[in-house]
Amino acid sequence: DLVEESGGTRVKLTHSGLADREICDSHEKGWTHYLSRLAIAAAGGDPGPDKM
Repeated sequence: DLVEESGGTRVKLTHSGLADREICDSHEKGWTHYLSRLAIAAAGGDPGPDKM
């Protein structure tokens, strides 16, 4: 989903259909890692080499 906010747009992602809590936790770590890298790149920065 895209939601207009003051000064920008919020992107809401929903990842569904994961089999169990362990898999959900693993995917949450991955999403957190890659979305933080995306934020750096979107701001014009260089997130550096991906170590994940």
